Amino acid sequence: MKTIRQGVFETNSSSSHSLSIREGKWGQLELKPNDEEYIEVEPGQFGWEIKWYDDQLSKLRYLLTMVFMTEIDWEDRLKEDWIEKLEQTEGFRVLNTFVHRNSGYYLQVIGTNGDEYYIDHQSCGYESLLDFLCSYNTTIEEVILGNATIKTDNDNH
Repeated sequence: MKTIRQGVFETNSSSSHSLSIREGKWGQLELKPNDEEYIEVEPGQFGWEIKWYDDQLSKLRYLLTMVFMTEIDWEDRLKEDWIEKLEQTEGFRVLNTFVHRNSGYYLQVIGTNGDEYYIDHQSCGYESLLDFLCSYNTTIEEVILGNATIKTDNDNH
């Protein structure tokens, strides 16, 4: 993978995902806890659809999916205990700490089969969530609380 433009991750597939961060005032974390007082989050499917993700939950789901894709071995993603494996990663600990620091609640990963969650062709050549954040000189706070947008797209138009 080559970085062609700052803030865009390019792949050799027809998909491309970009992270755009605009200046402006940061908000407060607005995610609401469930009845057990956890903030539920499920990894997602981020492919080559044309979509802008600018709400906090979608951005958190994207980052969690990146942790899932980069910090868990392929074989472990398909096992029944994939949630436990995910919750043992450094990236999850960072996300969970961010959520707790900003809301007083902890994350609870929900989901079914691990093979349902992905970022298309990984759409990045990162080793971890922290590697991604460092390469774009940004923070979880700036991505989730700031004026950031994650865009998924493709070259078929």
